[in-house]
Amino acid sequence: MKYKIPKTEIMKIVVRATVAEKKEIGSMRLLGSEVNKKLKLIDENYRASEERCKEIAVGTVKVRTIVSRKIYVGKNCPVCKGKIKPIKNRTINGNSTTVGYRCPNCGYTSSRYLRSPARYIFTL
Repeated sequence: MKYKIPKTEIMKIVVRATVAEKKEIGSMRLLGSEVNKKLKLIDENYRASEERCKEIAVGTVKVRTIVSRKIYVGKNCPVCKGKIKPIKNRTINGNSTTVGYRCPNCGYTSSRYLRSPARYIFTL
C-alpha cells in the first residue's frame, strides 16, 4: 500500500481546519483520525501519524494537557520535544531550588517531578 507524507504547510492548514470544525478534540488519537480523513480528501495517498499531528498542532492551535501520575524521565518536553527550563526559587538561606519545569515552546509546565501527559485537548 503506497502512501505519501504531506508537507508541513498542508498539515498546518488541515490541523487548524479540523480543530476549527470540531471546536474541541479530546485526544491525540481522535485528532489523528480526523486529520487523516481530511488529508484523504486532498490526496488519497496522504497519511500522517498521530504523533506528527500532535507536533504540528502544538505550533498551530492551543494544546492543553492532562498529566498522569507517571513520572517522565528526560531533558526534553514530552509534548513538543523542545528543551525544558527549570523554574527556580530562592530559599531563606539564599540558595536556589527547582520548584518545577516549563517548556518555552509550548507552555507545558510540571511540578518538580516531571509528569508525562496522559491526555491532550486541542482547541482554537
